[in-house]
Amino acid sequence: MSQPSFLLCLNGSSQSQRAAQLAFEMASKSNAQITAQHVVDTSTTWDFLRNDEPGFIGSGVYVETFELLKNAQWGIACKLLEKYEAVVETKNIVSTSVIDEGAPVEQICKRANEHDLVIVGHRHYLNNANPKERWHYVHYTIAEGLANQCPKPLLIVQDIGPELWEDLKILVSLDHLNVTFIRACLRTAFFFGLKPQIICLMNGYHEESAKELIKNMHQTHPDLAEVDITTRTVSSDIDFDFTNMSKSLIIVPTRKVQDKSYSILGTEAGELVAKLPIGSILLWPEESIASHTSIENENRNFEKLTAQ
Repeated sequence: MSQPSFLLCLNGSSQSQRAAQLAFEMASKSNAQITAQHVVDTSTTWDFLRNDEPGFIGSGVYVETFELLKNAQWGIACKLLEKYEAVVETKNIVSTSVIDEGAPVEQICKRANEHDLVIVGHRHYLNNANPKERWHYVHYTIAEGLANQCPKPLLIVQDIGPELWEDLKILVSLDHLNVTFIRACLRTAFFFGLKPQIICLMNGYHEESAKELIKNMHQTHPDLAEVDITTRTVSSDIDFDFTNMSKSLIIVPTRKVQDKSYSILGTEAGELVAKLPIGSILLWPEESIASHTSIENENRNFEKLTAQ
């Protein structure tokens, strides 16, 4: 990956601005190209207006209103990208801007296939928000949708956290050691100049001790010999403490099981994002990397991890 490419998802929120600032820093550090994408969300607009069948009035007034709203959204999109491009001109990076129309998650995923990393801003729900009223937070659900559907590594950025991370932590599981994935993460750490650390999750039921596990990993895989490897014992419901990790970029592998995407922490990827307790996190779908073992065996291991 001599010259990586980032897909930056843009809207008018402060979280999106924060994601852009981080993308600028990363691009400058790695000589990456950025494609800034804004999606005019005609899907949600039409769902808000349409009726299944005509009632007292026909569909004409709804179609007319939809066109007015869509034109207004395009006006906002143009102003947003105009401002973004003005900021980019002050940076020593290469960036292009695009506007797409449709369902945001779907349109972002389409462009994601052409890039190495997707970057999106996110604001989690308020702690006192009624789950039945989550639709009120439509602007803050794009990251959750992408967590379940994005085909490429997804960097989710909130409005807190360091300017750039101090190190990179890679979560793996003793039941799910994908060395090909680990090596890809190590290349990412090297690319951004971050010191890597592997955190292996253990459930306490394995005969092998943490000390023996680390020794065996270092001996079995020579390229991991100089990498710091630690272990954490987690409960059966895969609780994980993110305390003291605000200055780290944490990579969490995800895996598709049937029609859902799960993180290695045992929760659905979208649920993890909804409750994200740290400033940023990198979700990495293992489907985007050729596995060192058969897909059938990897799926079997991950299904054990996510079993309820």
